[in-house]
Amino acid sequence: MSAAPGDAEHPFGSFMDVLVAFDKPLLAAVNGVGVGIGLTMLLHCDVVYVAEEARLRAPSCRSASCPKAAASHMLPLIIGYQRAAEVLYTGDWIDARRAVELGLASRVCTRAELVPALLEVAARMAAGPIGSIRHTKRLLLATRAEQVRAARAREDAGFVERVGTPENMEAIMAFFGERPPDFRSFPAEPRVVSQFDDAPSLGLPGALFVRCRRRVGQGLLLRSPGSGHPARTARRCLSGLRTTRAAAPGQS
Repeated sequence: MSAAPGDAEHPFGSFMDVLVAFDKPLLAAVNGVGVGIGLTMLLHCDVVYVAEEARLRAPSCRSASCPKAAASHMLPLIIGYQRAAEVLYTGDWIDARRAVELGLASRVCTRAELVPALLEVAARMAAGPIGSIRHTKRLLLATRAEQVRAARAREDAGFVERVGTPENMEAIMAFFGERPPDFRSFPAEPRVVSQFDDAPSLGLPGALFVRCRRRVGQGLLLRSPGSGHPARTARRCLSGLRTTRAAAPGQS
């Protein structure tokens, strides 16, 4: 993912570059909630154990965005196309036992057993021939490397296309407003709202301006739910975006 002029490159791309090519065993112990990248990074791990309380979710469609981290390839590869479609389209919560049933994890443990059980597996691997294990991991990665690279490129382009659409704005404003989003009135063909659109006509006076790193000169106008609302909230909501305060057009 390239950065816009004047921006430092967002670390998500470099993180994914390392993750998808890491040639040593990756073991994950999930104890809590994994949303978005918290779920999709597990698709690149070799062994995943989950605590009984763990919950996972892929919310890209609920946020009117699109999958990331090569999830559009890895999820159907691991759990099958129909199950992947259900997970992505609905954004429903996945509990620990369902995660194992789907193939997102291989074992459910109590919270107390989780890390010791995974460390036991790691110890057995470490006692083996490390060179052979790494060679085997590279062979496994080679079976999907090109597909993962292509999926990431498509997803990056899709993210830029989706950010700024009326659906995406509605999802974000619903999040800020702590209400369910309502997508029923939006057209099938998205329209990106640019910074030159009339903010008052959108009901967004005194807006929070969010500019996508990958789309120079366009962005979102988000309603700020109160004075002094921190820009970091928008950053948490949309990875890859930079937020700055801006008055709505025609306002001082």
